[in-house]
Amino acid sequence: MSIPTLGVHLIVYNEEKWLGACLERIHTLADELIIVDTGSTDRSVEIAEKYGATVIHSPWEHDFAKARNAGLVHANTDWILVLDADEQVMAGQEEIKEFLSQEEGSQCLIELVNWTGSGPEECIHYFAPRVFRNREGYRYEGMIHEQLVQADQGSLGEIGLNMEHGMKRCSTKIKTATPPSICPLKVNHYGYLPAVMESKQTAIRNLKIIQQALLINPDDAFHLYNLGVTYCQLEDREQARITFLRALNSCPVNAPYRSTLVQDLGKLLYANHELEQARNLLLTEIRRYRDYPDLHTLLGLVEQEYGMAEQAYGYFEKAVKSGLSSKNQAVPYVTEDGADSYIPLTHMADIDKRKGRASYAENHYRSAIKAHQGYLPAISGLADLLQKEGIADSSIKQILVEIIDRENPEHLHKAAYSLMLCGAYEAALSILPVQSIGIEDESWARACLIQTQRKPQAIQRSQLLLERNKGINQELNDQPVSPCEHEQIELALMDWAICSWSCAEALPQVFYQHSNEDSFFYSEIERRMLNIRQQSEIEYLPQPDSGTLLQKAEKLAGRAAACGQKDLPLFMKKAGLLLPSTAGDLLYKHGFRLEAAEQYLGQLAKGDLHLEGMFQLAEYMYDRANYSESLALFEQAITLSKDHNRARIGAAASCLQLAREAAVRMLNTQTAKTSESTFSTLAQDIAELTGSLQRLDDLNWKTSWDSQARRRGV
Repeated sequence: MSIPTLGVHLIVYNEEKWLGACLERIHTLADELIIVDTGSTDRSVEIAEKYGATVIHSPWEHDFAKARNAGLVHANTDWILVLDADEQVMAGQEEIKEFLSQEEGSQCLIELVNWTGSGPEECIHYFAPRVFRNREGYRYEGMIHEQLVQADQGSLGEIGLNMEHGMKRCSTKIKTATPPSICPLKVNHYGYLPAVMESKQTAIRNLKIIQQALLINPDDAFHLYNLGVTYCQLEDREQARITFLRALNSCPVNAPYRSTLVQDLGKLLYANHELEQARNLLLTEIRRYRDYPDLHTLLGLVEQEYGMAEQAYGYFEKAVKSGLSSKNQAVPYVTEDGADSYIPLTHMADIDKRKGRASYAENHYRSAIKAHQGYLPAISGLADLLQKEGIADSSIKQILVEIIDRENPEHLHKAAYSLMLCGAYEAALSILPVQSIGIEDESWARACLIQTQRKPQAIQRSQLLLERNKGINQELNDQPVSPCEHEQIELALMDWAICSWSCAEALPQVFYQHSNEDSFFYSEIERRMLNIRQQSEIEYLPQPDSGTLLQKAEKLAGRAAACGQKDLPLFMKKAGLLLPSTAGDLLYKHGFRLEAAEQYLGQLAKGDLHLEGMFQLAEYMYDRANYSESLALFEQAITLSKDHNRARIGAAASCLQLAREAAVRMLNTQTAKTSESTFSTLAQDIAELTGSLQRLDDLNWKTSWDSQARRRGV
């Protein structure tokens, strides 16, 4: 059997940044390379000709199908592969010719992986008809999201995608008499990375073309859907919602892109916290798309928000099962990476952990990590579970290192970060490759040093970062730093100050060479705390004219509490740098609940305890089984705000606990022990009260504490 020829076709416009990488991966397999240039003013044409391409110059007419078809008429090969300049073939180059020599159909699917972020899980997968036979009537239709069609057979494919606030979007439409084959090619697409979309102004371009297309056919559901996608790209959620609903109302039930429209609308409703609308939509549509894992996972998230933990668990389980049944098949859906594996598995593990099903939780975390070794929520969830179960830090470290890819520095960093999150600071430092610590790791690496009493080392790392940043700025002629760099500089300064003050040391002059406009605030904070040390019996009140100073002090105290330095916020409160309520809130947030409760009780005695402080003090009393006190405090919180739902649930839980205690006391009386009917009735009452309390717990009304907080006495 003869080996067929394959031509690769692209349309380009100012793609010099991407074109070379694209062509480098396919020029050896292409018997013919045809590039339609729509008016590039950069080096795109030069790069194309370097790889031996035939360049067709075609003026841009705001019509992608016309540009595609301008190249197809010049094709001389047996088969055609269509790519975009910002796509790269990652696998299948060696196998494609042999595959096509045995292919009996006229068109094939390729697997596309659309990257929407830099993380290994920030991508979506789908199959699209990109390989087809030449001279069999194939052409493209549609001004935008052009569709592959064949004479007298209708549409074969249409593609469109978007990413907005972490919501991945894509639609694929395939309409053929028999399922097309899957060819070996796997292609990465980078055009929907946020930075690329911003540089190309993709959303604005698409909006103009779609609006023009809708002038011709205002009720076209596919164009309406893609208009909603574009509104999401432009961060206009309300218009996106309205447009998605219009599209759904006019979309034929059997339209292959309809499932993705449902997914996108459901994600938008969930992101907008329109839970009832999201639930109604998903419960209706999941009957039609029973094997769509993304819908099951999304419905599980919605049910979790409603406090229906076991129902959510069931939907996550269905998502995993639907993924298992579709392995090695071309699924008819656009699916987020991990929606059928590590994402629902991790949610199942979280529920198992909360319900006390430790062995199930561990198995599900391990399965999630096996599916994606770098998935941080699963790694950190497992570390937290093991700490909660009383496993030694050294053993947690050993377990994590054994189940990740130890040769992958990124995975090793995630394991170290997870150990830090569960309070295993020594273990985290022992596996973190110090020589390769990036700026994004510096702040939590210093936090580990501070909490293991290596404060001089933390100061040294802060100073090195600040000096390195100062040198870089001077090389760049003092250009403005990025928000990320500014945050890291601010944290380095705070850590330096926290370490010095917690050791009763003054900040050195070299510190102020780096603090710039914040020098006054650090100097003033230090001066006030020095006064307190010299006059230990005095407690100052915050001055009414020191708003900015108090904001700086609050941020500094929050970082100190996060690093386990509970005494510094209390000392700053005494110096008049923190309000008592603020000191209590910061301590409570980071797990120092006893110290926070003392602050709240002092305010309660004065009659000025704020709402959140009232709730948190009530929660503290509840967790210590002081249910009468917690009930009284929850009721006071409700008096302060009738809409405080967590306080309402807390009050109900306190009442149920009091009733359960009373029933248990009665069960232990002589009367109950001598009367079988009384004993049976009380036992049933206790079981029902316990079940009601468990259902209230599913509402997640209480503060969720991580391992660090648990170690601090939560």
